[in-house]
Amino acid sequence: MSAVFGSAATALCLFAQNPAPATNPTSTAITGLAPELAPPVRVMAGGQPIDLSDAVGHAAPFYGDIDDDGTSDLLVGQFKDGQLRIYKNIGSTREPAFDSNYTWFKAGADLGRVPSG
Repeated sequence: MSAVFGSAATALCLFAQNPAPATNPTSTAITGLAPELAPPVRVMAGGQPIDLSDAVGHAAPFYGDIDDDGTSDLLVGQFKDGQLRIYKNIGSTREPAFDSNYTWFKAGADLGRVPSG
């Protein structure tokens, strides 16, 4: 289990994943419930934190296989104009590494947008 979430205050994307028991022997997991997530870390692309402050912030990320290549990519919605950035995963789904050269999500020939404002 993993979680990716955005920060409205800093416009950063954060990622937390479930550590394997061997790497977290002090986990306080309760039988029958999902184990705790590791502390969140900033999502990086090309060695820099993904930061949407240039787009008025409010990062809204989704982690899933956008391009159908078998690895989960990062789609990040932003408050400004409702545009969606796609960061291609050049690592693996378990250990993602995102390309700093994001592309815009498109709906046909037009930029895909979600309601904003």
